[in-house]
Amino acid sequence: MLASWTARALELITLAIFVLIYVTVDRGISPVVIGINLAVFVLLAVRCVVIPQRVVPWVPTYFTVETLFFIFYYLIFYLPYQEYLLRGTEPAVSRFVLNTFVLGSNEAITLSTIGAICFSFGYRIVVQHSAVMGNPAAAKTRSWFVRTDDYSEVFSVRLGGISALILAALVAIYLGAGWRTEGEGRYTGSTDGGVIAEGISLLILVFSIVSIAVWVFTKSMKWRVPWTMWFGLSIAIIWALRWLTLGDRNSFLLLAIALGGGVFTLWKRASLIVLFASLAGGLLLYNFVEIARMGGDPGAVAASSQSDESSFNITTITLRASVVAVPESYDFAFGTYKMVGLLGVIPLLRGLFVTYFDPPYYTSAELLGDVILGPNAVWNTGSNVISDAYMDFGVPGVIGILLILGIFAGSMARGLNRDPLNPVRAVLYISTLALFAELPRYSADFPVRALAWTALLLLVVHFVTLRQLSHGRRHSERRNLASVRTDRH
Repeated sequence: MLASWTARALELITLAIFVLIYVTVDRGISPVVIGINLAVFVLLAVRCVVIPQRVVPWVPTYFTVETLFFIFYYLIFYLPYQEYLLRGTEPAVSRFVLNTFVLGSNEAITLSTIGAICFSFGYRIVVQHSAVMGNPAAAKTRSWFVRTDDYSEVFSVRLGGISALILAALVAIYLGAGWRTEGEGRYTGSTDGGVIAEGISLLILVFSIVSIAVWVFTKSMKWRVPWTMWFGLSIAIIWALRWLTLGDRNSFLLLAIALGGGVFTLWKRASLIVLFASLAGGLLLYNFVEIARMGGDPGAVAASSQSDESSFNITTITLRASVVAVPESYDFAFGTYKMVGLLGVIPLLRGLFVTYFDPPYYTSAELLGDVILGPNAVWNTGSNVISDAYMDFGVPGVIGILLILGIFAGSMARGLNRDPLNPVRAVLYISTLALFAELPRYSADFPVRALAWTALLLLVVHFVTLRQLSHGRRHSERRNLASVRTDRH
C-alpha cells in the first residue's frame, strides 16, 4: 500500500513539473523537450505491461483499458516525434495538409504527457487496492464459478436473444433503406441517410458490441451458448467485415477489440507476445485499408507507398493546431463542446441546444477543420481527446477530463474484478475496453452515447430477467403447493 501511494505522489510531482514546462516552454520543436516527454510516457506505458493485471481473478491479462488506451495514445501523440528524433523525419511536412503547425510541437507533446499522467493516475488510484493490480488480499479464487442462483445465466440468455433480435432488425432497416454513413461512404462519395443513418449505424455498433460481450462472458462461464448468441455474434462479425471492406477501419477495430480484448480478459490467457502481434497485425491491416481505399486515385496510392507518414499524423497535427490557435485566435469554448456531446445521449436534445444557443462552433472538430483546412474544405480532420479537453477549458480541462476518464476506466475494471460473475459488469467493461482504446483519436465525449445506451439496454433486460425469475418462482411454489395438497388426499 505504501508503494502505491508513493507512486501516486511521484505522479503528482511529475504532473506539476510538466505543467510548469508547458507554461514556460518556447514555441517550436526542441529535441530536448521531445526526449523528456517521450521518456516519461515510455515509463508510464512500460508499467502497464510489466506485470499482467487481473480484471477477472482467474485470467491474468495485458489487454486492459489502460494498455490499449496508451497504445493508440502513443501512435497519435508520440510516434511522429520519435520518428523525428530517431530517423530525422520532418514534422513540418505532410502529404495530408499544407500547414502542420510545427511551432506548437513543444506545447502539444507536453500537453499529451500531462494528459497521460492524469489518465494513469485516475485509473490506478481506483484499482490500486484491488486484485486488478495483483493485490493478494483482494484476490478471489475460481470457486466464484459456483452460484446459488441462476440470475446471471438467465440474464445472459435474455440479453443475447434481445440483442440479436434488435441487431438483425436494425441491419435490415439500414440495408433496406440503402443508407451509407459518413464513415462508410466518405471515400466513395456515396454518403446517404443523414442523421438517421448515423444514429442507426451507432445503434448497430452498440448492439454488436453487446452481442460480442455477452457471448464472451457466457463462454468464459462455461455455460451452454444458445443459438441466439451465435446468431448475434455472426451478425456482428459480418457487419464488422462489411465496415472494413467499405474503408471504415475505426468501426471495424472497435468490434475487433471488443472480441479479442474480451476473450483475452475474461476467458483465455494471452502472453505479451500476443499483445504485440495483435498490435502489429492491426497496424498492417489499418495501413492496407488506407492504401486500398485510394484505389481510384493512382497519385494518392503512389504518394502513400512512398511515404512513411500515416493518417494518424493528421491527429498529431490537430493537437499542434489547437495549442497554436487557442486562445490566441479563438477563445476557449468553456464547456460548449462537452455540452453538445453529452446532450447527444438524448435524441433531438442536442439539436435544441444548438438551435437555441447557436454557438459559433458545435464541436472541437469543426473549429479544427477551419483552422487547418479552411472553411471550404470537403473533408474534416476530426479532433482528439487532448485537443477537445484543451479547447474547452485549457490545461485545467486536460487535467480534469483525463483524470475523470481514468477514474471511470478504473471503476469499470474494479467493478468487474469484485463481481466477475455479473454479466452487467462484464458487458460494460468490454464496451469500455473497446471504446476507450480508440478514444485518443476522438473527442472526450465519444464513448458517452454508446455506454449510456448500453446501460439503458442492460437495465431493461435486468427488469425482464427479474420478472421472469419471479414468475418462475411463483409457478414453482404453486406447483409444490398443489403437490402437497394431492399427497394429503
